[in-house]
Order: sequence, then C-alpha cells, then structure tokens
Amino acid sequence: MEKIISDIQSLYSSLKGKQSTLDQREQELQSLRNHLGEQAIRIKVKEGEINIRESALIKIENIINYRKKADDLYAKISAESFTLSEDKKKFELYKAAELQKLERDRITFEKDKKALEDKEKNLEKTITTKVGYFSRFTIFPGVAPVCLPFSTTSLPLTRTYSIPFGWRRGSMASPMSSSLS
Repeated sequence: MEKIISDIQSLYSSLKGKQSTLDQREQELQSLRNHLGEQAIRIKVKEGEINIRESALIKIENIINYRKKADDLYAKISAESFTLSEDKKKFELYKAAELQKLERDRITFEKDKKALEDKEKNLEKTITTKVGYFSRFTIFPGVAPVCLPFSTTSLPLTRTYSIPFGWRRGSMASPMSSSLS
C-alpha cells in the first residue's frame, strides 16, 4: 500500500512539474501573442503609410495630368514646354520608385505577418499536444470486467506466443497477447 501511495505521490509531483512547464509555455504563448499584437499595430501603421503614399501617388498622377495639359498650353504659347516635359519625366521616375518601394514594403509585411502566424500556430499546436498527452493519464487504477470462460472449446485452437506483461511499474494494464488462428 505504501508503494502505491509513493507511486501516486511520484506521479502527482511529476504532473505538478508538467503543469508548471505548461504554465510557462502558456506565458511564452501570451508573450508571443503580445508581440504579435505589437507587430499587427506596426503593420497597421505601415499600411497607413502605404495608403498615404498611394494617395500621394494619385495626387502626383493628377499633377502629371495637369502638367500634360499645361504642356499643351505652354507648347502653344512658349518654349517652356521643354522644362515641363523634364518635370514630367522626373515625376514618372519618382512614381516608379515609389511603386517599387510600396511593393517591397508589402512583400516584407506579408512575410513577417505569415512568419508570426506560423509561430503562433506551432506554439498552439505544441501546447494542445502537450495538454492532450497529459489528459490521458490518471492517478486511479484501471478496472476491467471479468467474464466466465465458455464451458466448451471450439476450433480453431489458438497458440500464445508470449506472456503478457505490464508496460510500466505499478500499471494495471497489459498488452494483448499475439495468437494464431
């Protein structure tokens, strides 16, 4: 009886250690969620910046359109059309550079967001697996019904290859024996 009590106490202390490890993992997950929240805020800020840049590009396109109209008017009026077309080229280059920057920023943000989501999924999967693993164990012994054997033996007879044995010390469960029919 003392051995069973000591085994139960040993199992209980082991489970307590596993629970503290689980609590620690949950704290790490919460920390990662907080970090993910901070990343999400940064992404929102960057998305706001991208929206501002896009609206600036739209305004630049509008300016370019107005410049085109001005080019036509200035070409008719004076020799100033040369400087306006140069300005137009500068704006086109600026627009292309800004679009490239926006695309690079979007790709970087999507990669960061995906990496953070993958980390969170892996942590949740790990914790779920650990919790599921420990929930199968109990500190109580198993119970199985006992049936009376048949009064007659029928064919085919079976042959036992090995003797059943306990899986671990103090276990009430034993694996099924192999048999041929």
